[in-house]
Amino acid sequence: MDKLKKNSCSSLAKEYGIGISTVCELKKNKEKIRSFFVSMDSQTVAKKRKSMKFANDVQLDKAGK
Repeated sequence: MDKLKKNSCSSLAKEYGIGISTVCELKKNKEKIRSFFVSMDSQTVAKKRKSMKFANDVQLDKAGK
């Protein structure tokens, strides 16, 4: 996340082999991404998730952890 502050979208896209729009979206949503991972109970659960969407029912979402 710190590289997002220092480097341009195009240089990071080239470095990681991903699209410029992907890097720009990450840059735009960095606070949302950071707060999502802080709200996770453990790092291993966060790594297994493929999306940042929570269930509508909080208890249901916690049951999957």
